[in-house]
Amino acid sequence: SSAVKTLCELWNIPLTDTVAFGDNYNDIEMLETVRMPFLMGNAPHHLLKSGVKFKLFEGAKEVASWEIM
Repeated sequence: SSAVKTLCELWNIPLTDTVAFGDNYNDIEMLETVRMPFLMGNAPHHLLKSGVKFKLFEGAKEVASWEIM
């Protein structure tokens, strides 16, 4: 999360204009920092059941799609 905040400060980007993609436990802090967090479909089951609002799923006919939780 500190890296995201630092980059936003350096580039003058409000945190409300940020997104992040994660797929494991080491991404939790980053996902909690940005406005639109995305979890990849291959994330651990426990994370997929977490409060992250957006989740990416790999489908047979598409590379990725998203649904609002």
